[in-house]
Amino acid sequence: MEAEEVALAKYEEFVKNLNIYNQEAVERGVVSLRRIYSCGVAREFPDHDASVWIVAALFVASFDEQNEIATDPLRASGAAVGGAGDSFSVKLTTVLKEANVRFFTFIEAVSAASKHLDPNDTTELGNRIKMTKKQYVTAYAVHDKYRGNWTKHAADLSGGVVSLPTTDATSPPPTASASTVPPSQARKVFDLGWYLYLKAKADPAVPTDLASCFQLMLATFVFIMHYCPKQRNQVEAAASADNPDNAALSLLSMRRHNSSPMSIETLLEAVARENGVHNVADLQRLFEVVEATVAEFLRDQANPSDAEPKSTTRSDSSIDTLNLFRPESLNQSLLDLRNDFDLKASLSLTHLDEFFVLNPNQDSVMALPAVEGASSSSSSASSADGGTPSASLPPPP
Repeated sequence: MEAEEVALAKYEEFVKNLNIYNQEAVERGVVSLRRIYSCGVAREFPDHDASVWIVAALFVASFDEQNEIATDPLRASGAAVGGAGDSFSVKLTTVLKEANVRFFTFIEAVSAASKHLDPNDTTELGNRIKMTKKQYVTAYAVHDKYRGNWTKHAADLSGGVVSLPTTDATSPPPTASASTVPPSQARKVFDLGWYLYLKAKADPAVPTDLASCFQLMLATFVFIMHYCPKQRNQVEAAASADNPDNAALSLLSMRRHNSSPMSIETLLEAVARENGVHNVADLQRLFEVVEATVAEFLRDQANPSDAEPKSTTRSDSSIDTLNLFRPESLNQSLLDLRNDFDLKASLSLTHLDEFFVLNPNQDSVMALPAVEGASSSSSSASSADGGTPSASLPPPP
């Protein structure tokens, strides 16, 4: 009982720090926290302090509230209009960061709690937890491959210098001529590509399995490679001449001295070959999904109140895709996308935002757990090799 009272006192301060002032939400969290301590699961994990169970309680409370909304016809109809969500209005990653609780520690705790609170998973709480973990695995594995492709093939977006975002403060900045894209601009294009991938991924026609997400990311990467304005040519002819079978060098060399963009089909084939994707037709279809997503996004930016049906054909000449990459438009697009995804992520504590991979400040709680006897580079899907990323991430500690 003493541990429960300590946790409740800490919870009260915790929700204030998160600016959760909705009294109904606060009370829901209290009820869930009392249930967790009453079922005895906290005693099974003596090393977990109250912060772990507070995060678990907020997750359970959010899930219960959304279940109530779904089963109440009146509230469900309102949610359909305004968007289903809980009353906490905070992202799961924000809660984890504030509590300083690692993601996999949280998953371990809330999974154990769900087996006590709902042993037969009649409410599907356990299934929701698995879906949250799947979101993490997918985001981490696909982003690793995205970063790897950027490293190999996006040199022409930064004047021959790969200006990747890095969390290593000791790494010296790359040196480039005055005609290259500034590192800050290259980072914005990098982030834009990930947000566009997430926006296209929200299309109901796109499957959410790992292989499909991987291919959608590649299609988005090809979109960036094709449409982002080239600042200069940088690949020497000898690179591909000496290595005719090297797909990576061939992909780079095909852009050398081209006065017009390489065809989309050629780019898709090259990226597919480099990444071990055999069905280029699927990649082509997903590329068209990305183009349609961007066209709709640009229309919404230009006419936010326009309620007319939107065409998503590639032949629509009214949309200038290159506008997306001009500095002033790039800044606004990133701001709009970030705000949109932040809003959607704060609708429910049970849905993990998949843009946490862009924020190194969240590494303390969102990074992969260390694997004993393995290097950090082997703990995630390797970006050095082609093929679909592996989903066999380390289990919860």
